[in-house]
Amino acid sequence: TLPEDVKPGTVVTTLMATDADLEPAFRLMNFAIEEGDPEGIFDLIWEPDSGYVQLKLHKNLDYETAPHHKVVVVVQNVEKLVGPGPGPEATATVTILVERVMPPLKLDQESYETSVPVSTPAGSLLLTIQPSESMNRTISPI
Repeated sequence: TLPEDVKPGTVVTTLMATDADLEPAFRLMNFAIEEGDPEGIFDLIWEPDSGYVQLKLHKNLDYETAPHHKVVVVVQNVEKLVGPGPGPEATATVTILVERVMPPLKLDQESYETSVPVSTPAGSLLLTIQPSESMNRTISPI
């Protein structure tokens, strides 16, 4: 889960892949986002000789546009493998839930004053304050 205001460059998750080949050249892996990211919101960062890859945020998230993302990452050998086929692929599916972030309420003034007669019964309404932007939230007294 990521808040929608998280900055690009944030690491979403780290994935690991292993290859048991004896030859170092055949252990080199290439990672790619196979599906689930047509807008290029995410990016993969890894060292060529490492089995670790970081899925990072490349663009801003927007809860309204997409409250979740399902990204499929694929890993393949860099070197062409010897044998009848291209070799097996491995995939990982990462689901990112986007958490809506509500902007803080803004009041018209920094402070408010009112006069309260001594005879005012306890629990009486003293003052009503509305935020300058209409939001579907309530303000609680401190």
